[in-house]
Amino acid sequence: MTRPLQVCQECDAAAEAETKAEADKKTAQKVTIQASEAAAETETKLAVTPWQLPAQYAELDEREWLQIRQGPQLPHLAKRVLSPQTAFLINTMLRDVIRKGTGRRALVLKRKDLGGKTGTTNDQRDAWFTGFNGDVATIAWVGFDTPQPLGDHETGARAALPMWISYMHAALQGKPETPLEQPAGVVSVRIDPETGELADANQADAIFEYFRSGNVPKRQAEERSVDSPTQSGSDITEQLF
Repeated sequence: MTRPLQVCQECDAAAEAETKAEADKKTAQKVTIQASEAAAETETKLAVTPWQLPAQYAELDEREWLQIRQGPQLPHLAKRVLSPQTAFLINTMLRDVIRKGTGRRALVLKRKDLGGKTGTTNDQRDAWFTGFNGDVATIAWVGFDTPQPLGDHETGARAALPMWISYMHAALQGKPETPLEQPAGVVSVRIDPETGELADANQADAIFEYFRSGNVPKRQAEERSVDSPTQSGSDITEQLF
């Protein structure tokens, strides 16, 4: 039977190797048998022959022999594809979608561990909301089998999010919130919301944002004065270009 991959945030290659080494010490006989079998297979270059129990283990039944061949049952771990820092930053961004973005209707669930993203295709043909916490991930979709517009204003937040909220209300009923642990290498700093630079120490409208330690903005925002003159005739295009 194929064992499914398992996610283990605390496990890594070193921990797995240590577990295997400890198990091998307690199963010296099995390791010896495995080594003998591997040498024999290498020598015969995996010749295709009908399976039969090796003569020296004739007293074992097939089930016992298979247990010896399989050796210690170590965790079948999935390969990490995102660093803890990247996963944390993406998680906080998606939580902001619910805290203060297009998914804020989900605040009715009164949970702080939810993240998600709305989605709407061209001409409102599909409306999505994908959301999660540490235990449950759910996708809600609204659309037609034969693609056609749903109607004006039928966006992910309006058409799909209410369905998602209803399901998650039941799925997470009575379950504690999943804490989001800040990994090493990520820091929270005060940012000027207009410039994205470090805020002045006395700036009242500063907000906190997370960054990798090596990506924290270096230059502090210049002090802004309400009395500072603006360039006449300037518009957003001129400011950008």
